[in-house]
Amino acid sequence: METNRADIPLKRIERTDLLGLAKFAEFELEESQIDYFLDELNRQRRALLKLLEARELMEKEGWDQIMSHGIPYSASNRPPLREDIIEPFANGSHILEHAPLTDLVDDTGKGSYFLVPPPP
Repeated sequence: METNRADIPLKRIERTDLLGLAKFAEFELEESQIDYFLDELNRQRRALLKLLEARELMEKEGWDQIMSHGIPYSASNRPPLREDIIEPFANGSHILEHAPLTDLVDDTGKGSYFLVPPPP
């Protein structure tokens, strides 16, 4: 399959592609939904390809540097990077009380991290 610089497939999204994605996501689609989603996905794919073509043209013409930032920052006038300061959320246990799955269970019956099940 041919792709472009952003690895967006150039081919149209087919019914088998959509059904495979729906199966992976465990969606049940009715026939009318399949046609609707195929049209929507292909419309969005075409819009992305147009944006990518415009971006590539801008890079080719040298316009990308003009629009990348409003103020040119060189090494002499660049603001210093801010220090990363880790500040734990004060009420994290309250959020975890509502988690469907957490890591190792502590005295409260919940862990300290959300667990995300692997994809099927």
